[in-house]
Amino acid sequence: MGSEVEGLIAGEMVPRTIVTPRDDIVSLLFEPALSWCTEYRRAVGYFSSAWIARNAVGLARLASRGGVAKWVTSPHLSEDDWLALTRHTADAGSLLERAVLNDVEKLAQVLEEDTRNTIGWMVYDGLLQFKIAVPAAGNRHTDFHSKFGIFLLEGSPVVAFIGSLNESERAFENHEVVSVFHRQRLGELERVQELNGLFDELWAGQNAGYTVYSLPEAARRRLVELRTYERPYEKSGTSPYRRKLRKYQDEAMSAWIRNGHRGLLEMATGTGKTLTALAGVEYALSLPDPPKVVLIACPFQHLVDQWVDQLYPFQLPIVAAYGSTAEWVRDLSDAVLSLEVGTKQAIFVVTTYATLTSDALVRGLASLATQTFFVADECHYLGGQKTRRAMREEYKLRLGLSATPSRHYDFGGTEAILSYFGGVVYEFGLERAIADGFLVPYYYYPEIVELTSEETEEYIVLSAQLGRLMAGKPEPTEAALRVAIRRSRLLNNATNKIEWLREKLSERPSSSWEYTLVYAGDKIFQGVTKLVGLELGIRTHEFTSRQSRRQRSTLLERFEQRDLQVLVAMRCLDEGVDVPPTRQAFFLASSGNPREFVQRRGRILRRAEGKESAVVVDAIALPSPTFLSTIRGTAEWRAARAALKSQLARITEFSKLALNSAKADEVTFALRLEYDLPQYEPESGGLE
Repeated sequence: MGSEVEGLIAGEMVPRTIVTPRDDIVSLLFEPALSWCTEYRRAVGYFSSAWIARNAVGLARLASRGGVAKWVTSPHLSEDDWLALTRHTADAGSLLERAVLNDVEKLAQVLEEDTRNTIGWMVYDGLLQFKIAVPAAGNRHTDFHSKFGIFLLEGSPVVAFIGSLNESERAFENHEVVSVFHRQRLGELERVQELNGLFDELWAGQNAGYTVYSLPEAARRRLVELRTYERPYEKSGTSPYRRKLRKYQDEAMSAWIRNGHRGLLEMATGTGKTLTALAGVEYALSLPDPPKVVLIACPFQHLVDQWVDQLYPFQLPIVAAYGSTAEWVRDLSDAVLSLEVGTKQAIFVVTTYATLTSDALVRGLASLATQTFFVADECHYLGGQKTRRAMREEYKLRLGLSATPSRHYDFGGTEAILSYFGGVVYEFGLERAIADGFLVPYYYYPEIVELTSEETEEYIVLSAQLGRLMAGKPEPTEAALRVAIRRSRLLNNATNKIEWLREKLSERPSSSWEYTLVYAGDKIFQGVTKLVGLELGIRTHEFTSRQSRRQRSTLLERFEQRDLQVLVAMRCLDEGVDVPPTRQAFFLASSGNPREFVQRRGRILRRAEGKESAVVVDAIALPSPTFLSTIRGTAEWRAARAALKSQLARITEFSKLALNSAKADEVTFALRLEYDLPQYEPESGGLE
């Protein structure tokens, strides 16, 4: 990279304000930024050939690195066309197609051959993507007139701009003012994140003022036809997502193929399960009799969106099926129709487990069940009584993904999952992931926090009650689970944990607590947040499901940039949320469910620049030894003794791979001695 490009990445040479025609915005911003970014996002009222013609070199550089450019724009519509679109009339799709095709034809006529060829290849390779925004019903007299853009590097927004500049030729000659923001400059990070979040909303069709359409297929085909000779750039990678598999990922894929295109990949968090699955999708679509539907299910909506982004390079219709049925059922019908009329060879349907068994989705794909490839991300969710119905025998190709496929105290659900997918065909555990350098090593410090006398009494009562409910039963009843949840909440919200955390954080100056996560129970959550932020003066913010997806994205970006030192979380930093910069984590709230604490640990151990190891400090809430000595040998003491087993399971699991495992084992040894417990055995663990 040249010095100008490097300066732009670092923020040193990014202008704060660009005024045309006095300033050449192409040389000052567009060309250098396109030379280093991996994604360019642009929301603009009207799109013309002028911008592409002036920035063809930058776009070719973006394409050569496998980068993606995304536009949300608006077509030129007549009043009648607009009315038909906002009323969702039967011919709305065709008139939008006509309007966009008209714009594409104008583009084809005025561009030089080299530029046309570049655009055609970028659309073909999935590197240039368009969505069309029109006013929603009720906004008749409004226009989509946004004028902002963002340059991202490896998924993280770096530079954003907003101003009066259109993508027209005249705009470059007009007096236009553009404000530019860089995440490294003081006070500008939130502005960059805000604009990026606005684009996310538009791209996902979540802005209530506008209806967003995918590029009509006829328009996409016409753009692809602009190719007149070979690619003007070197295509990055060998797969649609432009990355090669590591050796162990290739081994996983080979094991799945050998098992008849069925199997479950048990791979530690952070080892690239999604990338491996994408290779499986690519392979399946290349078979002599390929699937017509790739159905991907995952637990949360934000994971659906992540999958959708990964699937764009396949250049096939993608239906994101979640939320209100009205928002996706029409897209599903259109996608299925494209299969029936032969314009597409396959489609993607990405959905949540909540929607997977819905009547609308089941009916929409009923005729294609035998031609469906089913991919279950975090497949342990399939073991529930309702979601088990989604494991249809008609699906011939099946791929399950999970770091921890076993369901805690649900042997029936676990067995159903393993049987359906044909067992675990490949394992890549945490120990190997750390040893091979894919995750960082860690130190583990379990510390005892005593319950108050009132909490101890409740703990003993609940433990005894749970013991009676579990007596002679291989699996817990609903009543037993309710009691177990009450006891778990009691331990997670032990009052003394706040003072314990105060002592831990006060041991060092606040400047040393960057990249710290704190997991807290719901009842002490506000107390913990107040302690860290207000009382100790550490730059902190809560991270919960109360924040929107955009807000949480901003918080994670601020955390990565050290604008925030501590995130206080409540359960929503487990599956699907990556926080690689994390250096240390305090577990004030934990679970006896191995899946939950193993997932949580894996996310904390993700690699990041300058990160060599991580620290986990675990607060273990227990009755005081003094109290226990007074009831030794009683039924209450035996109940408390049995209840400790699940906590020992977590301590043992965390200790065995820790760099300081010998030191951590001292705690478990002392507890076993105190409670007269043998070495922990997984099958004998109690509910927590």
